[in-house]
Amino acid sequence: MQNHIFDDRLKNLEEGRLKKGIDDYNVLWRHLNNIKSIFMQWANFSVLGGMTTITMMTFAALTEFLKSDKSGKAITQGVVFLSYVMSAVLVMFTFYYSATLLQESSEDIRFALWNHDWIKTGFRHKKLLKMFLLRLNSPIRMKTFQFRPIHLERFSNFIANSFSYITFLLQLARAK
Repeated sequence: MQNHIFDDRLKNLEEGRLKKGIDDYNVLWRHLNNIKSIFMQWANFSVLGGMTTITMMTFAALTEFLKSDKSGKAITQGVVFLSYVMSAVLVMFTFYYSATLLQESSEDIRFALWNHDWIKTGFRHKKLLKMFLLRLNSPIRMKTFQFRPIHLERFSNFIANSFSYITFLLQLARAK
């Protein structure tokens, strides 16, 4: 008899924790939407500006290095340009890396719910769990311009595109 009472209390405790988890997730979702509304305008311009800046500054650095006189001033300016490019790449990398971590964390929540012992729980607990899992079907993603997700693969494409533009600009400069 006492085991039955203990089991009921344990089930109520698990349901309370699940409800708290759902509430915490909803608070996180609201905060993320607030961050998106404030931050994403900056992010959109940062992506465009970052790619343009990295491309143009690297082009400027390479043209300084490729000058025929090889003066100390040209080398110094090239180093300054390259250090600016590296800091811009670092800023963009942290932005994309943080967005990737956010997405992976939201996916980890879903997998953690599947891995817990939900088969032995009661119907009410399973119903709460199902509602929570439906909410988690689409992971939290940050997007630029409301359609391009931000993640490290996109950062790698971003850098590859920048350097292909640099190559194109160098070809144009040499052709003149």
